[in-house]
Amino acid sequence: MKLFERLESVLFPERCPCCGEVLNAKGPCEDCENGLKEQLITGKVCRYCGHEKQYCECKKYHYLFEGVAAPFYNRDTAQNGVYRFKLSYAPYCAKYFGKMMADVFSQRFKNVSIDVVCIVSTHTADARKRDYDYVALLAKRCAKELGLKFDPKLLKKVRKTDRQHELTADKRQANVKGAYKAMRRLDGKTVLLIDDIKTTGYTLNECSKQLRMAGAEKVYCLTALMSANNTCKTDKTEI
Repeated sequence: MKLFERLESVLFPERCPCCGEVLNAKGPCEDCENGLKEQLITGKVCRYCGHEKQYCECKKYHYLFEGVAAPFYNRDTAQNGVYRFKLSYAPYCAKYFGKMMADVFSQRFKNVSIDVVCIVSTHTADARKRDYDYVALLAKRCAKELGLKFDPKLLKKVRKTDRQHELTADKRQANVKGAYKAMRRLDGKTVLLIDDIKTTGYTLNECSKQLRMAGAEKVYCLTALMSANNTCKTDKTEI
């Protein structure tokens, strides 16, 4: 091992992306690895709502995106990891979750050609409360893994909204209506929209609407976690 690599390993040791334990190797610790396997979204998955067939929501919601994917359900070990990343300063988590997101997108949409990657943006007032933009870090990692261009300023949140998790499902759609705007024309482009969690999908849907109004031909969505029926065990979800 070179001197620089040794110094880097001392100053910035590998940590488990879910519990933060210092490790000798990359990736989750053994306990978290076992936990993550239980939250993987596998089997026959609906490409439109992103859920396993028994949780399919296509009859319940009308989506304006072509499809959505996520590697994990929003619960237990996977949920703990994403919320550590989201609420604490743990940028190293982006490496693992970003790669898992890129892998699942490649598997589910292997024949899809993406022109640009963007994120569900945060309002300026909310952004000031955080130390860093964790969704942008996820998207940057995903774009790198997929070999795609990332434009962090493609979508802008132009209106502050109430916290989605504090609202009933029937009020969430109205809460995000008109809250986002595409900042340039996307005529004929296929866009990959990234966020941390999909619950009802109303935020992803509103952003997809704005991207399509700006000329995007197709929008695909990708998140780290996905809530299906009772899979969400927290009240912190913000989609």
